[in-house]
Amino acid sequence: MPRFEPPFRRILDVRLTESGAEPSLRAALNEAGCAVTPFGMTSAKAALPDAFVVDLRGAEQPLALINRARQYAGATPVLIVTGPNPNPDIASAIARHGLVQVTSDVRPVVRALGRAVRSADMAREAGLRIAGLTALEHPLGQDHEPSADRRVALLASPGPLALETLYVLRPAFGCDGVLTRAQALRALEAGDAGALVIVAGQLRRDSAALIRLVRRQSVLRDVPILVVERRRTARHVAYWMRNGADACLLPEEGDLLEALIEGGLRRRAMNRRLTGLLARTVLSDTGAESRIVGSCLFDACLTERCRRGAAPFSIGAIRLTPPPNVPVEIAEPALSEAASYLSFGVGPEDLMARPAPDLFLFQVSGAEALGAERAMRELATLIGDLKFGDEDAFTTFDTRATAVAWRATDQPETLIARALRTLDAAARVRQPA
Repeated sequence: MPRFEPPFRRILDVRLTESGAEPSLRAALNEAGCAVTPFGMTSAKAALPDAFVVDLRGAEQPLALINRARQYAGATPVLIVTGPNPNPDIASAIARHGLVQVTSDVRPVVRALGRAVRSADMAREAGLRIAGLTALEHPLGQDHEPSADRRVALLASPGPLALETLYVLRPAFGCDGVLTRAQALRALEAGDAGALVIVAGQLRRDSAALIRLVRRQSVLRDVPILVVERRRTARHVAYWMRNGADACLLPEEGDLLEALIEGGLRRRAMNRRLTGLLARTVLSDTGAESRIVGSCLFDACLTERCRRGAAPFSIGAIRLTPPPNVPVEIAEPALSEAASYLSFGVGPEDLMARPAPDLFLFQVSGAEALGAERAMRELATLIGDLKFGDEDAFTTFDTRATAVAWRATDQPETLIARALRTLDAAARVRQPA
């Protein structure tokens, strides 16, 4: 299923605290699909928010604002927002919660919010799946996730600033030298480095291209990327944030640099462990790891979701129908091939089952009906665009897709029945060629 990037799969309940000295983030968050409530007020949407956003721009006592949010957040993500020049006193806080620098463009806040909420959703999903496996007395699969590397790749042109940055990074992160663009990319792809620090200068354009290339790779999308500028301006910050960097710092802000790397590496390691754990909880009825889970696990997890009833979720459904003139011996293997393609489009936080040869059901975690239906239609469109089977005996499929959100009165069987009724009434996404 498409990765959890804005637009979000549900309306996020966000608590915002700000000093009022700068233009509010409220309008941008509302536009992105968030229900924003000032900190300290009760939200009409939910008792527990999806995230706290602490805007420190213009704040006279930034640590007081952060500590106030921490007091109420508990396990809820806290996002710290500053202007181009972050206060050095918040180094320990950003190591734990991360940092978003903004200028006139506040889109980096929306991207960071999506990543933070998705991580929290994955943690809740892992707990739910373990409960389902425990009910079935199924053991977890083997852990194949490699340990994350703490070393940092340093991209810079030789010079005093490169040496200064190298001396800051070497003790804590084992940074041994300066790399070229190609060497830095190879180090990240091979897992020899877990973070990237760029010393700007004459390398801006090439470095920005490297950042965009890294962000396009799913396995490297959450790599911490920090930029060091000799003279930082709001224009520099906007440029690097627009291209996907996590922060833009000055050479003298070594404490902030170390805190951001440390926190970024820790969050990346956590996400990799969560992703690995979720991958080990998708099992067939025989206990083998499978992207298409068995009906027993699907039912157990759905029952647990309905019992807990706290986090939003939806049931998605897709039906594939071959043309009526296609013989069974061609249609059946083609349906199995299409099922494999569908499973590769499902994210680790969602579950997919195949209760009938032509029917596929999905538990779409953390999604309301609109977001889940959008995801289902994207998957169905993918299948509708492809041909399956042998080259001389292929077929296409008529695809229907829908999704329904869980309601407080729903039981597992009534929820699935409602999804199937909606599917039967749904219009075709794609007709067979």
